[in-house]
Amino acid sequence: MLVILAENGRLRHIESIAKRFVELTMAHKGEVKAIVTSVIPLPPQEEKELKETLQEIIGQGKQVKLEQKIDPSILGGLVVEFEQKVFDMSIKTRARQMERFLREPINFGSL
Repeated sequence: MLVILAENGRLRHIESIAKRFVELTMAHKGEVKAIVTSVIPLPPQEEKELKETLQEIIGQGKQVKLEQKIDPSILGGLVVEFEQKVFDMSIKTRARQMERFLREPINFGSL
């Protein structure tokens, strides 16, 4: 496979090919990867509860594989990504939403 990629000038795509292969393998096994981003590592009990909650959302027949990422820039809360869905419960996003809300002009005509 590597020889064919090299002959066709596509070795630069090897990382994306490997990621896609992992995704296909996980799908075949019935596994779903969930990426959880937080400011600090989740305590084991919270990780277990989150995994159980995601398992209920995803349903029977699939197994959740949790991957944790640490990102201090979210300021707090969690960002959960799985199956092309993103649940952003970070303080950073909430602050942006609040700022946008506060900057909107007030329409007194609708009061």
